[in-house]
Amino acid sequence: RADLKQILFGLTTVRGIPLYGNVDKGNQDDHTWNLNTIAEIGGLVNQEVHGRMLYVADAAAITKTNLDRFHETKTHFISRLPSTFSLCESLKKTAWGKEDAWQEVGRIAQRDSSATYKIQSLRRELYGQTYRFLVVRSTSLDARKEHKLEDVLEREMKALEKAAAALGKSLYECEADAQQSAQEFLHTNRRSMHPLETSIERVQTTEKRTGRGRPRKDAVPPAQKTEYRIHVNVGSPKEETLKEWREQEATFVLMTDIRDDQALPDEQMLHFYKQQYVVETVLPQTLLSFVA
Repeated sequence: RADLKQILFGLTTVRGIPLYGNVDKGNQDDHTWNLNTIAEIGGLVNQEVHGRMLYVADAAAITKTNLDRFHETKTHFISRLPSTFSLCESLKKTAWGKEDAWQEVGRIAQRDSSATYKIQSLRRELYGQTYRFLVVRSTSLDARKEHKLEDVLEREMKALEKAAAALGKSLYECEADAQQSAQEFLHTNRRSMHPLETSIERVQTTEKRTGRGRPRKDAVPPAQKTEYRIHVNVGSPKEETLKEWREQEATFVLMTDIRDDQALPDEQMLHFYKQQYVVETVLPQTLLSFVA
């Protein structure tokens, strides 16, 4: 199959210097590659160095099997917690709920246009082991997420307009009932990025006749009554709302087995993870770093 990968190259480096490499089948998945490499790396260095070695890899390194392999081989690691884990979303929500707990890191890269970072450290248990997690809040959002934002806004706008139209069809006999229904609508959609405003309109309606057939000439005309209708105005999202969405989408979670933040400070943990570009300029696999 010429349209598929025939072979894959794997490479592990120590700050840009190749340490271990191999060639695999084209359909080799990254999870299995990491599983095999974790064991191979341990046999290439002596015990003194192995105790200080950090295996730095992207989210493909995090599976139950790979975490067990890290534990069995006593290999320290830094990786990214996959967003498919429910724990990932839980950690993000916890961090975003503690605004004052963020630690400013600033820029890691030297360019003025580079992203700035804030971090927050948490401890949680995963598969029976306690790990240190670093929630990283970045100001950088890739193009795919920008397209996602456009899609989210479009779908949300359509849903709100549909719900507003349905609400506007209802008539209420008293203004208090209309106000209560409007407040319930706003509460239900309180997390929407589009700002919502409601107003109450008085509507004069004619009561329906109770009798059948044509009314008599001397019949009393149906009475007029006042009812109330809710109007919903869907506004454009504010820039600060969009900025917060972008930052939340650009938030990711790192994890390590090193719980001692003196041996591996939070900021250094982020720096080590971001150094993966050293490997990716050669072949995109793993990076080894060392702690004191």
